[in-house]
Amino acid sequence: AARVSVGFDMALLSVTAPVVECRLAKRPERLAALRASTGHARGLRLAGLAAARQDRSGVTAACRRVARLRVACGVASSSAVDNRASARIHPSAVVHSEAKIGEGVEIGPFCTVSAEAVIGAGTRVFPGAHLFGRCVIGENCAIHSGAVIGDPTIPGSVALGNENIVGCHAAVGVRCQDLKYNGGECSLEVGDRNDIREYASIHLSSREDWTTKIGDDNLIMGYCHVAHDCILGNRNILANSTLLAGHVEVGNLTHFGGHCGVHQFCQVGEHAFIAAGSIVTQDVPAFVTVQGDRARLRGLNQIGLQRFGFAEARIGTLRKAYRKIFSLSSDVELEQRLINIENDEEFQEELVSKLIETVRASKRGICGVGRDKDA
Repeated sequence: AARVSVGFDMALLSVTAPVVECRLAKRPERLAALRASTGHARGLRLAGLAAARQDRSGVTAACRRVARLRVACGVASSSAVDNRASARIHPSAVVHSEAKIGEGVEIGPFCTVSAEAVIGAGTRVFPGAHLFGRCVIGENCAIHSGAVIGDPTIPGSVALGNENIVGCHAAVGVRCQDLKYNGGECSLEVGDRNDIREYASIHLSSREDWTTKIGDDNLIMGYCHVAHDCILGNRNILANSTLLAGHVEVGNLTHFGGHCGVHQFCQVGEHAFIAAGSIVTQDVPAFVTVQGDRARLRGLNQIGLQRFGFAEARIGTLRKAYRKIFSLSSDVELEQRLINIENDEEFQEELVSKLIETVRASKRGICGVGRDKDA
């Protein structure tokens, strides 16, 4: 397969020149002629282009023999046919001949692409990135330098949707840090338009019947960690160094401040705000703010709800329900408070119903109530 990129910037020539020169080492008369006639750098570049043209005919014939690969996780099938003839692959990249390369893919210097990898159309793999094992990348993704996707040492699969960004030296779909893992099949599924920044880590599941799942439009900032078997919804923000332990479930539109930690098996409801530096050891209901070590309820996430566009009247009703549910002065049992609110005409509101639902769904207990104006 052709591994010389037609049209790569001349800035990369310092890397490509030694590779082409090595290829021509057995033909010293040709190398000398190129150096003399066109100059060393330009001559090597022309030799590389000639090699690419020679190889293209064989690549095109191979492409015709490759059937359309349909990916069970729903990654765009239109880009699953091997179109490496239209791809730009640097000569120093190691791309397995059986890898499926979509149209217009760019693979930079010193990258590794496994035999079972599928790269969707328009995706760019920057220098030094590595795709291992059964790794499916959707269309128009950007895999930055040093990123590692997949793990070559264990049986597992990684599927990324479209328009995802994987930052420098991020580790996505690598082996879990669970001592109970016995070497079985494991998986990771990532949706569309996620921004996974530098040095973040997202691990495979720890069992065949479980899957680590990331939804759509999430921002996972630098040095964040999403452990095995976590489920992350849509449009969440994890600020730098947020750490989610195994089996954590996070809803939609949550916001984690920097340096947060979440205990394994905890649940975080939608529109919740986890203040910076918080250590969460119990479940966080929807729409609330928690803060501290160990994190305690500090009221509603009022700013977040306003920014999302909820009407003030709805937020006001939710605030009243919050005060009744989490009142420090009430002697009524929690379940009875929830029943009383459900039977009250004043609280027939979808946001209130969602808050009650997340309180009832708690398995580890709700974060304690701290002193706050909404408490």
